[in-house]
Amino acid sequence: MSNSIQVLVSTMKGRALERKSFDAPEFLIVDQLSPHVRPVRRGHYISSTVGLSASRNEAIDCATADIVLFADDDVQHIDGFIDVIKHEFERTGADVITFQIETPDGCAFKNYSPVGFRHNL
Repeated sequence: MSNSIQVLVSTMKGRALERKSFDAPEFLIVDQLSPHVRPVRRGHYISSTVGLSASRNEAIDCATADIVLFADDDVQHIDGFIDVIKHEFERTGADVITFQIETPDGCAFKNYSPVGFRHNL
């Protein structure tokens, strides 16, 4: 498996562009505020659609990587998160993987299962 990865970020009115970490080539940003999807700079697309689902679908259409990660524009990723994701796909052979997130103060975002599990429909 080739394991190229892109983080797909939906944002509005350029909010994600304020984050320097989103300048990395692994990030593809769909910014909701213009008449059509067009590349503004590498990895940044302007869109006339409004809504998370619509912008995520546009991001999927623009993605070029083998693996994509959906992320909000206010998420802070742990150091080495790209390698963690790649490793888990290689280790499990899964098609879809979800990960736990933490609040800004380091607590679990919700009550997560203590063991890994397979998703179903």
